[in-house]
Amino acid sequence: MSVLVRRAARDGRLDVLRAASRRDINRTDDDNMTATLWAAFEGQLDALRLLVGRGGDPERCDHLGNRAIHLAAARGHLACVTFLVNFGVSLWALDLDGRSAQQLAALHGRHDVLRALDAAAARQSAADPRRVRELRERAEKDLGRLRKAAAKRQRRADKERGRADAQRFSQVVGVQRRVQQRKDAVDSGVGVEAEHEDFKVGEVSDSSATRFNNLMPSDIIVSSLVHCNFLR
Repeated sequence: MSVLVRRAARDGRLDVLRAASRRDINRTDDDNMTATLWAAFEGQLDALRLLVGRGGDPERCDHLGNRAIHLAAARGHLACVTFLVNFGVSLWALDLDGRSAQQLAALHGRHDVLRALDAAAARQSAADPRRVRELRERAEKDLGRLRKAAAKRQRRADKERGRADAQRFSQVVGVQRRVQQRKDAVDSGVGVEAEHEDFKVGEVSDSSATRFNNLMPSDIIVSSLVHCNFLR
């Protein structure tokens, strides 16, 4: 159901969103995107209003630290940005690279959005400078947590990649061992049935033997993937 809700948010399907539970609205995909974030990303204002009204959290962020206002600002969706500002989201929140919604709007050339955000920031700074200072400090703390979480994900990914590489290396070593055993058997004249043309008994050419003798580890890896079925 949560997949359908996120798709409905992207497409502006209000009928589906009205039937969604708060849990489904706030569930994330592999990129940590919720239905609310997708609505902001696609500029679906009515869907965004509905989702926020039903408990969708516009202050949640994706795996890159983008909140709803970051996504709407970067994509140039002025109506969504205006709604989020009026709703009261933080203008000072930072993404993983330490950029605010204002900076993203400037980076992507969304000049109308940038003017609106600058005006909103100026109003907030003039009305309650202490509150703005607190929001800035919170944004910095959130950025620290965000970067720690990103570093943890990276370490986990590196560990899984290392485990997969070790498994592939083990497989390649096994294939290399079987290749050598068959080559030794052919060189010694033992009657070994081979299913590959280069290994037919009595028909091993000098070029085939030379190719095996000159194989480098990187060649073995490629060869193992090609010959893995007949070597089993």
